[in-house]
Amino acid sequence: MMEAIMNSAVVAISNRESFGKGTARTLRREGSIPAIAYSKGNAPLHFAVSSGELLKGLKVNGKNTLLELKAEDGTSHNVMLKKMQRHPVDRRPMHADFLLVDLDAPVKVQVKLVYEGRPVGTTRGGVLETHRVILDVECVPTKIPSDITIDISGVDTNETLTVADLNLPEGITALHEPSEVLVAVPSVIAD
Repeated sequence: MMEAIMNSAVVAISNRESFGKGTARTLRREGSIPAIAYSKGNAPLHFAVSSGELLKGLKVNGKNTLLELKAEDGTSHNVMLKKMQRHPVDRRPMHADFLLVDLDAPVKVQVKLVYEGRPVGTTRGGVLETHRVILDVECVPTKIPSDITIDISGVDTNETLTVADLNLPEGITALHEPSEVLVAVPSVIAD
């Protein structure tokens, strides 16, 4: 199993003092969007961010990208995207919500499963059934993999690959029952 460990992206932000629809429209005309970053027990951070710079930063690892927000005053904040509102027609960003993260505290995220190889069971009359394509995991933000690649070429007819069969890197925990089936190759030919 191979996975790419995610990188972070640095995104410049500017302070936002005024709020409301008019301010949001002005920001969007200038190529920015209103945004907020929050965490439990702390006051929210309101700011504006370039929509182009934000989208470029998110290309690193999609929604699971660790972003370092650099403010005009030189301070920085580590965040992850919680939700981005998009225009219903042209899909351009309209507003973004972020979670402030501690680089040493685990976060829960969803990671794409990539299945590699052709199960040996499919050459013997079995049919590949994929039961899960996303895996819920918990790890520190700097260890979030962009995806998890699993070699399924050894799965024979009437065999399954479960969460317990995964060999995840140290520090990454699957948040599913160990017996949950990821792929199965049932036989469709009567023996």
